[in-house]
Amino acid sequence: MRSFMPPFLVFRRWAAACLSPREKPFVWRLPGGSPCDLLPTVEPFVRPYSSLNFAFCSAPRLQTREASASTTSSRRERLLYDAVIVGGGPAGLAAAIRLKQIAAAQRTSISVCLIEKAAALGGHIVSGSVLKPSALDELLPGWRILLRGEAPSEGRRGDPLEGVSVEPHASASASLLGAVQEGQQKFLFEEPLTANAGAFPQMTPVTQDRLVFLLDAKHSVSLPRRMMPSVLRNEGNFIISLGALCRWLGAYAEALGVDVFPGYAAAELLLQRQKGEALVPLSAVAPAAIRREGWYVSGVRTADCGLGPHGKPLASFTPGVDVQSNCLLIAEGVKGSLAEQVVSAFDLRQETLCPTKYGLGLKEVWMLPPSARFPGRVLHTLGWPLYSRAFGGGFAYETQGGCLSIGLVISLDYKDPYLNPYLEFQRFKSHPILASLLVGARCISYGAKCVSEGGWQAIPKLAFPGGMLLGDSAGFLNVPAVKGVHLAMRSGIIAAQEAAEFLRSEAPAPKTVRNAKPCFQWGLVGGLLGSFVHLVLTKGCEPYTLKWKKRDSEMTEKAVKHHPIEYSPPDGILSFPLTESLARSGVWHREDQPCHLKVRDGLQDVPVEISLKEFAAPESRFCPAGLCCLVSVLRALSGSFASTPALSRPLRLLPPSPAVSALSASRVYEYLEDPSGKAFLQINKQNCIHCKCCAIKCPKDFIEWTVPEGGGGPNYSNM
Repeated sequence: MRSFMPPFLVFRRWAAACLSPREKPFVWRLPGGSPCDLLPTVEPFVRPYSSLNFAFCSAPRLQTREASASTTSSRRERLLYDAVIVGGGPAGLAAAIRLKQIAAAQRTSISVCLIEKAAALGGHIVSGSVLKPSALDELLPGWRILLRGEAPSEGRRGDPLEGVSVEPHASASASLLGAVQEGQQKFLFEEPLTANAGAFPQMTPVTQDRLVFLLDAKHSVSLPRRMMPSVLRNEGNFIISLGALCRWLGAYAEALGVDVFPGYAAAELLLQRQKGEALVPLSAVAPAAIRREGWYVSGVRTADCGLGPHGKPLASFTPGVDVQSNCLLIAEGVKGSLAEQVVSAFDLRQETLCPTKYGLGLKEVWMLPPSARFPGRVLHTLGWPLYSRAFGGGFAYETQGGCLSIGLVISLDYKDPYLNPYLEFQRFKSHPILASLLVGARCISYGAKCVSEGGWQAIPKLAFPGGMLLGDSAGFLNVPAVKGVHLAMRSGIIAAQEAAEFLRSEAPAPKTVRNAKPCFQWGLVGGLLGSFVHLVLTKGCEPYTLKWKKRDSEMTEKAVKHHPIEYSPPDGILSFPLTESLARSGVWHREDQPCHLKVRDGLQDVPVEISLKEFAAPESRFCPAGLCCLVSVLRALSGSFASTPALSRPLRLLPPSPAVSALSASRVYEYLEDPSGKAFLQINKQNCIHCKCCAIKCPKDFIEWTVPEGGGGPNYSNM
């Protein structure tokens, strides 16, 4: 007896087959029909900045011109796009804009979607930031007209197609060049676009550039300008608010036709094995089978909303959306959830020389009185208060309008578990050279974010089956120059047009500075001498590459080798308690949602048995959103500390200092005691400002940072 298939089921299967992407992604065609290698195929290039392998594919492209939705197959809505970009930072926005520019050059339609977990574009952006404008010049030629506030005229308009690369393949170049020439009537500054994008963000040209070595809490030495390495000089650069620039780029991308969805957190990758198959979450596929069976990434699933603390749906429950794509560009920033998933699934770090290194940047924005304003000044510092305890340095940038950005970046490979980055930052501002800048000023914003410091040695493979890594997700940061925005934007442009020759031409820059940061593993003096040799004398021509083997979490030494650090209490003028700083970050999460800071499976005993007992709970100090009071727990456990064979002496216990007492009310990681007197870790996720530091520095990497509901987290306005 033949089985009967209802008509609605036949329709569902037919619709699913029609909406499924092609078997091989990254195939786009020019109007003439010849394949155009705008994006790399599923064959990744072996090493960035060296041999680039871009394969060709002539499989038929999915005939989708507009985003489509389907809710017939399940409760989850499904959206279908040619390109999906995760992350509304400079890399993701540059990729979105360039894709639309390419579509205009080809006179075709490319549907582009950008997903951002912040409630608004720029809401999770923290950066210095001194911008090297080369990538912005390439993306939007003539943007300086908007900076000056001049109305664009016929003779001064910029062309959005001017920067479209037509290399490296001649067959595609000829067709693309013809499309570019035909599109010359398209101008960047058309009135509807600029009207929709709004006012261009404020950008202040650098007028003064200083590098200062802080000898101690009161003395300093300025480095003569002629001795400054060229990578540290800022002629022609601009001081900006990166969040404001991202908001403007997002509005401009929307004017070009990009669908921008803020407030949606991409939680999981969706995989397919071949055309016509259903989308499968990455968690449902055995890790060993992903590469063996030829799975490729075909989209993302956004986080569910309306879940209770234990993961059960509430009355307001809304399932996440499946966003299916022909091409996925991951631009989440440092330690992004999807980036970590794809790196692990496709083993993208198999050929990297070293594990990735990270730093934690803390920043405040101060409003200066009119009498103390000097827009355009740039100050970088080394030395105090870190000295040889950690690699790092400070900065102070002043923009027009009287806003002074001041911050401290600390490399997370430090050894002392008692070091507290937030309190080091508060102490940093007390130095006379910094305090003199803040006379009569008031603090208006606070934020923190991790940065990638691995450099050339730690860049993974950038391409994976179905997509690419961009920006900080790939580790594009020039550590000695303290700049990465232009590299992030260029990575987005490259991903949108497959400019292999551009990547090859940029190769000398990362390799030139590759040995600067590793020199500091020998201390401050050794690092300064080594950096001088590599940046000034040999300029990257040395026949060797310095390496390291340990991750940042493995660099922390046991507490018995160090002593607690006494910090001065906040004075309320230059330094502030963390409760006050957190209020300036605008952090907010729905409190009854599941915790997004999770202890990894199989590591439930690590927080108490290893992190607390052996390392004195460093997560209670390096977290820039909270500090926990461990005194009662440590006193209760002092006997077990004394009897631990790994320790040669009991852990030194101190009463809470005024600085600790002022911070303890806003802790994220808190060790408490149950009624039986047993210690346990309590995580208060509502204060998390999404810096990702805990996923990097916790002993044994016992914390997994996952995305919360979309729209939660900090709400930075001008960071």
